[in-house]
Amino acid sequence: MIQAKKGKSTVFIKYNIFSGKEKSILTMNSLISDVQLSPDSTQFLVYAIQNDDKVNLSVYQSSDGSMVMSKDMEPMSANFYWNPESVNKIMMIIFDQNFAYSAHLIDTETNELKKISTTSPFVSWYSDNLYVVNHKDLQNELGNLYLEDSRDQEPESLIVANILQFAVSHNVLLTTERSANSKEVTYDFRTIGFQTIYKYQMPREYDELGTFIPYFDVNFTDKIFLTFEPYESKR
Repeated sequence: MIQAKKGKSTVFIKYNIFSGKEKSILTMNSLISDVQLSPDSTQFLVYAIQNDDKVNLSVYQSSDGSMVMSKDMEPMSANFYWNPESVNKIMMIIFDQNFAYSAHLIDTETNELKKISTTSPFVSWYSDNLYVVNHKDLQNELGNLYLEDSRDQEPESLIVANILQFAVSHNVLLTTERSANSKEVTYDFRTIGFQTIYKYQMPREYDELGTFIPYFDVNFTDKIFLTFEPYESKR
């Protein structure tokens, strides 16, 4: 999928990298704030500014650009989290001008938008209905990871305490944690049941302000963990 600017319009192009063939599937005249492809690549989301008082959230089929759903909303900063197991579910976290947040569950099949209760704006889907959240004080680099239910059927449960960052896959949870050595950081790989299967330690890097820089990425599909490892900590 290619997003190209043509004049005052934005064109979405379906491009085959092997054959070089391309096909324009959607043209929009609105100012686009965010675009996201679904985990299975069958759909894509567009969050676009209509005017000073309205934004539009729409979901389209990647095959031909046909609309799946559309919602007009008040203009606010928003983050979107697509459910990898249920492509029709999208978690939307909206922030107002005072950085207060609200969470909403979008069902693209029914065009419904339901407000839900989350204890933190730092979320990631864990299954069809479950998600993990990082309870984190902005004044503290450490947070606590909890498991919550989008159906509000189960109370939150603590998974891991005192983490720096986390990433989630279908069957792997990766947490970044402090090490016993203050100049190192620990990457902890856990099963779907949250049991440690492997730990990896490396020197801990900081920027000029003393803020920890977590250089890492994960390709869960190919089971690859990538990181830039400094020779030593400069703290």
